[in-house]
Amino acid sequence: MKAIFVIFVTLTILTTQTSSYIIDCDYEYGNCGWSRIFIPETFYYCKVKNPFLMTGVQLNIDSVLTHFNEDIKGIWIDGANIEKFPTNLENIFENLIAIKIRHSNLKEINYDDLKVFPDLKYLDLLKNRIKVLKADLFLDNLQLEGIGIQGNRIEYIDEFTFSHLKKLRFLTLQQNFCEFEIFQKTRIEVEEIVKKIEEGLCSMTHSTTQTIRTTTKISKQKQFERKIENLKLANAKLMRKIKEIEKIVEEQMKKINEISDFEILE
Repeated sequence: MKAIFVIFVTLTILTTQTSSYIIDCDYEYGNCGWSRIFIPETFYYCKVKNPFLMTGVQLNIDSVLTHFNEDIKGIWIDGANIEKFPTNLENIFENLIAIKIRHSNLKEINYDDLKVFPDLKYLDLLKNRIKVLKADLFLDNLQLEGIGIQGNRIEYIDEFTFSHLKKLRFLTLQQNFCEFEIFQKTRIEVEEIVKKIEEGLCSMTHSTTQTIRTTTKISKQKQFERKIENLKLANAKLMRKIKEIEKIVEEQMKKINEISDFEILE
């Protein structure tokens, strides 16, 4: 009886944390509502109908009411009530390059939310309640060209959050607890603000710093471990190459010895 009670409690908690949801789309062609100055390309995107029905701690996107998914490169959710980033989007829309979730009460966004979108170019999270941008947040999103996180509650940005994003050319961070007066709309301006962030512009502001330091340490350790793995792979390739060269040298030496033995016999 006790075991059944534990299972029931666990299922109840999981049910309250994650809810299934079926998306209904208005399909449009354009740049997902951004200015053409920032996004010159156009594509098909899903603008979610009745976003106010999207409510819960976290939604698992089960399916979409209409087909046409393969051509969709963007999704726009405006006015939902969700605390965490929706899951399973990558399996519904496999070719996303643009994600816009605005005015939706998001409290956090993490590495695991975004790692499934390696081709992501544009991310807009305007007017949510996000407080922290960790070091590994965009670790696997090297194609990012534009990020909008203005109007949130950002009080901490790790020094290395944006450092590796070499294609990033516009960045909006104003209207947060950290003070950013203007948005950065060129690559040069982005590099300037990234340098200030690396120098600690938004890393020592609120009482959550100690907790964040711990998670940041883990994030940096993850980056370090990845570099070690890459070095190990490179080393393994080098060792294979050395063995190939040694084999070639050994074969050449045998041939030289054979020629020498033949000359001595003569």
